[in-house]
Amino acid sequence: MGARARRIKRIREVLPIVVELEDYTQQVYADDLFTTEEGRDASPLWLATPFSHTRDSGLLEECNWKVVTESLSKFSDTVQEMRFGHWGWGWSERIYVRKDDALALRDIQQFIDALSDYPVLDDERLSRMETEELNDYIRSQVDDDLVDPVRQQLRERHDVIRAEDVDQDMIKDVLGSVPHAYDQWDTEVDECEACGQPRAAECRVVSL
Repeated sequence: MGARARRIKRIREVLPIVVELEDYTQQVYADDLFTTEEGRDASPLWLATPFSHTRDSGLLEECNWKVVTESLSKFSDTVQEMRFGHWGWGWSERIYVRKDDALALRDIQQFIDALSDYPVLDDERLSRMETEELNDYIRSQVDDDLVDPVRQQLRERHDVIRAEDVDQDMIKDVLGSVPHAYDQWDTEVDECEACGQPRAAECRVVSL
């Protein structure tokens, strides 16, 4: 038995995650839905982990992916992100780890344990990502300088914090409570063709 094999044997004895990932890797390799885009090392040294994301992943999955990949980036030689093509969702990326790196395996075990207790690895980061996505949606509907007050009104009046929970009717509803949503450039009051609200001049709603 060579030095590497002895090292792996010792690691398997003290880190049960190795055996679990060996079984998990067999399940992943047996999935005929995936085809390799960038190639993968089928060596028994490399173990698949449950950390993955796809083109269609939501914010929670993306947040956890970023936390894990950034933390594991220090193991550049023994942890890899491998990409696979898929006919349905375009691509999938998964983290693989070498079974002879005890420190990397320990960190992966800690992430798995953390997610078994609570589904978010970084609440603050997820909150920022949700706000950024919501801002992008609001920005597609109104002028840039109205984004913050519209978001605040959406939170207060509709308890909205995520883009997936807002629609154009909600935007229309809160515009009347947002100062300067309508520019007061003249005294003639008419009705905005975009949102139906009274206005004194040109409505600053982009596309409602």
